[in-house]
Amino acid sequence: MSCIYILRTLRYLNNSRELVVGIDLGHPRRRSTGVCFYSEDTDRYIILTITPVEVLSLLTALKDQVKVVAIDAPLSLPRKGIERDLEKYCRKLGLRLIPPLLGPMRRLTICGICIKDVLEKMGIKVIETHPSSCLKLAEVDRRDILNIVRSNILNISKLDKHGVDALICCLVSVAYVKRLHIELKVGEDSLILFNGRLIQWLRRERQ
Repeated sequence: MSCIYILRTLRYLNNSRELVVGIDLGHPRRRSTGVCFYSEDTDRYIILTITPVEVLSLLTALKDQVKVVAIDAPLSLPRKGIERDLEKYCRKLGLRLIPPLLGPMRRLTICGICIKDVLEKMGIKVIETHPSSCLKLAEVDRRDILNIVRSNILNISKLDKHGVDALICCLVSVAYVKRLHIELKVGEDSLILFNGRLIQWLRRERQ
């Protein structure tokens, strides 16, 4: 991903009054983090695969326009052990979340918490989500999601798995703003997801 392409994206998004965002975190030092911006003004999604630092740079530049950011990563640490009560509760519902401190997830969790802290200091609402759980609840797969919003994605030819999951995270942000979301809350930890209600809304909007 060239700096020129990022700058073009920033120039385009600067014209939007309000944005919601989804982030699929990858390796902190590699361009493997998917980020998806949705502009309600234009009804368009822009999806990039870049580094977490580049994501933060974009969000900092757009902080006055960004309303909600949904991140696919644990955004808190367990009080003891490798998993939170939230993971245990989700498992009872048939949703499989990887424990925050299990192997490579530790690095992802710390990265997610750091990004959340930075964004919240900017006044941006940050929510935790899990794309696979959304798909399960909505009874759709990634291909279905792409088929529904394909015509509204500006850079469809550049999508990879990280980009698609970032798109799903972004749809969680859309659901949150539209109050079409589900919140699973255990203590101070919560997971925001969408189900079939959002899918129905998306299909109606595009008829």
